[in-house]
Amino acid sequence: MNIDIDDLVTRYVAVWNEPDPSTRRTMIASLWSADATEYTEESEYHGHAEMESRVTEAHTDLVQKGGFLFHPEFDTKTHHDAIVFTTKMTPASGGDPAWRGRIFLVLGDDGRIRDDYQFAL
Repeated sequence: MNIDIDDLVTRYVAVWNEPDPSTRRTMIASLWSADATEYTEESEYHGHAEMESRVTEAHTDLVQKGGFLFHPEFDTKTHHDAIVFTTKMTPASGGDPAWRGRIFLVLGDDGRIRDDYQFAL
């Protein structure tokens, strides 16, 4: 696959921090395919509408109200159409991570995310 993997990871993490709903919606459409699925340990989210609800809820609870920001760790590994990397959530004012997660993405032929698996570390 001929895409800039670091750019994809940066955009993936940035969408969770994005405060503007319109920009966030555009980012979601550019990152995930229309029929993508995200899997967390508790739930599944299908398609852009559910991803938008998911990302918006996380942003409201964790970034806006919680005072956290998400950051990539740039430990990305790729294998054919799969990408794995670590992200962390830290207080916006700095400090140790309050959460870390391992993200496993499967990309479609268009370079957008088809399957998104999140694992809490």
